[in-house]
Amino acid sequence: RNPDNGKSPFRYRAARSRIVWRIVHHRIERRFRNSPRRSGNNPNLADGGAGMRLPAKPWLLKFPTNGLVRPFVRSVMPRYFINKAVHEVYGDQSKVTKEVVDRYFELSQREGNKSAWIDIFMIMKEYSKREDLSKGLTDIHCPIMVMWGTKDIWVPYTTEFPKWQKALPYATFKVYEGAGHIPMEEIPEVTAYDATAFLTGKKLTAGS
Repeated sequence: RNPDNGKSPFRYRAARSRIVWRIVHHRIERRFRNSPRRSGNNPNLADGGAGMRLPAKPWLLKFPTNGLVRPFVRSVMPRYFINKAVHEVYGDQSKVTKEVVDRYFELSQREGNKSAWIDIFMIMKEYSKREDLSKGLTDIHCPIMVMWGTKDIWVPYTTEFPKWQKALPYATFKVYEGAGHIPMEEIPEVTAYDATAFLTGKKLTAGS
């Protein structure tokens, strides 16, 4: 059901973001469909949250997963939670429009999603405590690209980025000034462009 008949600016931007990244996926799939799956050949993409222990648990992991709060949130996902989370993961607050929050809230209300979100938060909370979370990171030898927003407050750029550079000295790092924890959504055209260039080994021209 589409209550606004597809006229929402955010729905347009969200669709455009999906299209851009689907093009990237198609190019990747086409190139590597017949490639052997060896760690030395297949490139990988990573955002700034996959390997190191979280320096501090985001509020979204702490409060909704609290033993007293959790049963309530499984049944009712308050809009306040969604609003706060979206503001935290976006670096450019001017992009956090009502349409953006509405979209996330609508998704959270779909059948099974509220409980699924809590399950995911519980897993993330548990993994954030592990000292060995980044074990094996230095054993990655295939080409890898790490994308990171300078305004990421969940996995802070200022403190965590240097650790990734040290752990992955041969990786390609792409830093996005002013972007937050999800640059692939905040600046989809830019990140998809960079991902395609990295994965295809080509220097793309504008509009490619």
